[in-house]
Amino acid sequence: MGSVQLAASQNSLAMETLKMTTKSAALLTAFMLSAILFMGVGLLSVDAGGHQVSSDGYGVSTSFR
Repeated sequence: MGSVQLAASQNSLAMETLKMTTKSAALLTAFMLSAILFMGVGLLSVDAGGHQVSSDGYGVSTSFR
């Protein structure tokens, strides 16, 4: 009987740790949306930079090479 009660209490403890609370769901949503936004900004900046001639700051660009 003792091992059955121990297994039930461990299972109950595992279910308690896996519960998604409102606070954790809101934090997860905020982190996921910020990651998507940062990824979008990165893609837009790479795409916008692909149409310009790159320069190293000393007046040397890739169009001279």
